[in-house]
Amino acid sequence: MANDILDDLMTADQSITLENPITQSTTTENAVTTLSQEELGKAKELSKSLDENNSQSVIEYGSLAKKKIGDFSQSVLNKVQAKDLGEVGSALTDLMYQLQESNPNDLVAEDPGFFKKMFGKVKKSIFEVTQKYQKLGAGIDKISIKLTHEYKGLLEDNKTLETLYAENLDYFHALNVYIAGAELKIKELDETVIPQAKIEAENTPDNAIAVQKISDLENYKNRLDKRQYDLKLARQ
Repeated sequence: MANDILDDLMTADQSITLENPITQSTTTENAVTTLSQEELGKAKELSKSLDENNSQSVIEYGSLAKKKIGDFSQSVLNKVQAKDLGEVGSALTDLMYQLQESNPNDLVAEDPGFFKKMFGKVKKSIFEVTQKYQKLGAGIDKISIKLTHEYKGLLEDNKTLETLYAENLDYFHALNVYIAGAELKIKELDETVIPQAKIEAENTPDNAIAVQKISDLENYKNRLDKRQYDLKLARQ
């Protein structure tokens, strides 16, 4: 399934080049094993941008993806903080208050005797009680309208959250591809590039440049490993 976010990140990532293709196996541990075939192809493409002769390629690798997911997380937080979540609770509190204020016993005469009923000697007049409950009913109707409005708002919020979740999932998969690209490059360094450099150094024992190259490659791999770790933290 296409990931538009990943495509945009790869297009905008100025560190990506397609020169000097590398040969590597299609599987390795961790992130790579979770990728689809399409994502694996993109991970291989990203790994090609990691040039062991250019330390800057590690610094730039995945920086845009990391920034984008950080900005996205902040935008989600801002939306949640800006949302007034107290409206429903406030309406329900008002409803409970009005119901508690009402007393059904007000509709019953203080003394149910026949003569007191006949002569209207009740605690409160029928008119007063009726007026009170009409007012209560109007208040409940207003609260009901308010709750209906908030319910519709919650439905819209739920749709928004579903959209945000889908977008967050795309960012997660995009970061996973970048992490896998780093894994592939580290695998290539361990299995091909560094061993070849060691063979060259052994064949020319007095060649200080060859020895230094091994050290540089090890340092590059360590920096890339740290970069990969940073991307994993951003993915969490």
